[in-house]
Amino acid sequence: MTEPTPKQQILIPYDFSKAADNALLYGIELARLFKCEISIFYIVTKIIAKLEVKDIEVTEGRKKALGEIANRIISQDGIMANVYVFKGEVQQVIHDFYEKLNAIAVMAGMNSFKSKVHCFSSSSLVTDYRDLRIPIIIVHDELPRKTMYENIILPLDFNRESKEKSAWSGYISTLNQSRVTVLTRKYKDTYFAASLRTNIVLVEKLFNNLGVAYELIKEPDITCDIDKYAVDYAWMNQGDMIVIMATKEVAVDDLLFGLKEKKIIENKYKLPIMLINPRDDLYLPCGC
Repeated sequence: MTEPTPKQQILIPYDFSKAADNALLYGIELARLFKCEISIFYIVTKIIAKLEVKDIEVTEGRKKALGEIANRIISQDGIMANVYVFKGEVQQVIHDFYEKLNAIAVMAGMNSFKSKVHCFSSSSLVTDYRDLRIPIIIVHDELPRKTMYENIILPLDFNRESKEKSAWSGYISTLNQSRVTVLTRKYKDTYFAASLRTNIVLVEKLFNNLGVAYELIKEPDITCDIDKYAVDYAWMNQGDMIVIMATKEVAVDDLLFGLKEKKIIENKYKLPIMLINPRDDLYLPCGC
């Protein structure tokens, strides 16, 4: 007999940091939009195990603390919260369990200061999770906006993979009645320009079909990468979250200077970023 598919989950790795608290806050909000559950889990890594080996009560205490957090969410927010404690490394745990738990997104809390016991760093987010089927939403230990899903900034370029981040932006917009700002730039290269026009047509058709409130902004005078430009634009125009694609093919320059999404995740304004890995098929949690 086939086991029933578990209800969809927002995964929230929790390391008891300020960034993890913020991830929990916005994970609850996202679960409310998707009408799904959240799964909060603490990961006992090798480093944590060494730190706590002399005091088993620390780990036991954190198990109890997670349970108390889950009970509070269930009673106060009306969202079902599941609790897990795993042993292993963060990357391994997420890859091993995200499909089994029927996760539709990972809400990642990233702290400004480096610590061996915190779950995520900008480097790990752009290198260790490139094959995840689901998006990662990154929040920081400071929240620059009171909202996160009201004004979505969607930088659009000539790459055909842009259609997936457009679908996610449109889907969240339909659930939350959000506004989407589509940012584009001018390309001198005729192939790039034609590809961008095709993407614009596809995005406008998608958004019109979904009834998305959107605005198309064309920035003819900029020459930088549109994703990078979107960070400053979002800050100056009350953008809540920027939706970007991970680099599909890593070039030599990427290896030398780092992937562009790393700098975007580390943005000085600490704006939330939704990072989506390129896929050959279009994935959404359900049809829209």
